[in-house]
Amino acid sequence: MVRGFALTAAMSLYFTSLILLPVANAMALFFTAPIFISLGSMLFFGERLTTFRLAALAMGVFGTWLILPNFEMDFSLGATLLGLGSALCYASFQLLTRGIRNVGSTLAMSAVQTFAYILLAGSWMAATGLFPGLFPSGDGLLDFLVRGWVWLRWEPV
Repeated sequence: MVRGFALTAAMSLYFTSLILLPVANAMALFFTAPIFISLGSMLFFGERLTTFRLAALAMGVFGTWLILPNFEMDFSLGATLLGLGSALCYASFQLLTRGIRNVGSTLAMSAVQTFAYILLAGSWMAATGLFPGLFPSGDGLLDFLVRGWVWLRWEPV
């Protein structure tokens, strides 16, 4: 269940960062996940960080830095933390998957992950559907976060 919640949190934080940041910045922050995964695999599983891996991690950090200077005008610490939080949650998801490799099965992990999605999404749908006035509105970000279920419609252009 923790794996499923980590992935759900990663996607929720990422979607929210997309609302606040330019797409390139949100993606650059999310793509720091391999850095966190590499460091976590070293800390939790004793995997070695070879010179090649360290160089690759350094290039990843440098690549992220190359993309992110564009946020001078739209920089927001909170939005940046949401993007990094999504990467950390995704890295946790991957590390947890590696951690249960000897006892878990793909089918069970997929089923529990789907159950976590349903549990969290269902709870959120119930809260926003049963109590539509529970959260204030008027702020674009807040509206995105607390908006209840919306059926998408195809409207030809």
